[in-house]
Amino acid sequence: MAFGSFGPVIFELVKSPESFSFELEQSYAEHDIAGNKALLEWTGEKLATVTLRLKLQAIQTDTFELDPEKELSGLEELYKQHEPQPLFYGKRKLGYFVIEKIREVLHRVNKQGKIVYAEVELTLKEAEKR
Repeated sequence: MAFGSFGPVIFELVKSPESFSFELEQSYAEHDIAGNKALLEWTGEKLATVTLRLKLQAIQTDTFELDPEKELSGLEELYKQHEPQPLFYGKRKLGYFVIEKIREVLHRVNKQGKIVYAEVELTLKEAEKR
């Protein structure tokens, strides 16, 4: 069962975010006034930021396979494309985002050097679809 996606990456039960944070921020300018408190002026919205933490455990059954190396390679390809991807969480479309940063932590590698278990943290930045 899918409960979200980022472009071609589908979040499912076995490949679901361990954590998901969505950050909205406003921008303000502060103007000093002699003898009085400063005035605050709203100057606009900053770009939204999303942080996703995924646990990737190698799984293989008759009907399903999760290969951490393939998943990491796919994320790195998206990172290199610099193309905004639609981000959904449930049925809610959060907008278009690019991968700003990838942080990989390899926890287990087998004797053949294949990744068995890894964690990846993605930092996504809101971007206009061109």
